[in-house]
Amino acid sequence: MKTSGADLERLSRDVRRVARREGRVVSIDDLRKRLDPLPVLTDEQILQVAIHEAGHAIAAEMLKVGKVTKVQVFDNVIHFSDALEAHGLTSIELSQPAFETRWGLKKLITYHMAGSAAEEVFFKDNSTMAAGSSTSDFARATKIAIRMVTEFGLGTSRYHLPDSIDFNSPLDLWQDHRLADEVNTILHEQYGRAVDMLSGLDTWLKQFAMILAERKVLEHRDLRDLWAQLRGYPT
Repeated sequence: MKTSGADLERLSRDVRRVARREGRVVSIDDLRKRLDPLPVLTDEQILQVAIHEAGHAIAAEMLKVGKVTKVQVFDNVIHFSDALEAHGLTSIELSQPAFETRWGLKKLITYHMAGSAAEEVFFKDNSTMAAGSSTSDFARATKIAIRMVTEFGLGTSRYHLPDSIDFNSPLDLWQDHRLADEVNTILHEQYGRAVDMLSGLDTWLKQFAMILAERKVLEHRDLRDLWAQLRGYPT
């Protein structure tokens, strides 16, 4: 069933009214109860989500962009997401450097694109999990690349003009062909880096994903033991 903006607004009012009557805050479960049931993921879909999230986790670990704290797959049976359309999640405490570097920003882009890259390595195919919203993997990577070029002087020129790009106006971005070309070059380069890295770690990728697909959630201790196992160290 399709849900319009008016439907969502009415739904929001309804769940807020119920929560107020019961003296509590609104939760994601309030919304789920009033929406169509989420589709239960098949074993094949769970594996694809696990491969995607394993790509993010391995990239974060190898590139040292931050500390992975939890990796999850949402099967919509026992494990559900706080976001209605999410199928998996890699939680990470990003490093907070005093200032950014070209390589540091490129590593972040590689991390964001590693989920889709992992799917390409394992399945020779890509899903829509990396795109589709302003907070998607590809959207985050694109915003970093745009800022590299227009704000940080880390493109092919030293052109620098903060706030010159309206991130809420995609049409303007596409009409700036020079910027689009340069951003595409950065994105393709880092996507290729992710594919190359994960191709070289395909055994890690498969083992990580198989464990995640089975358990659905890997917490900090699980991840610590898994990294040691993958590196061949005793746990």
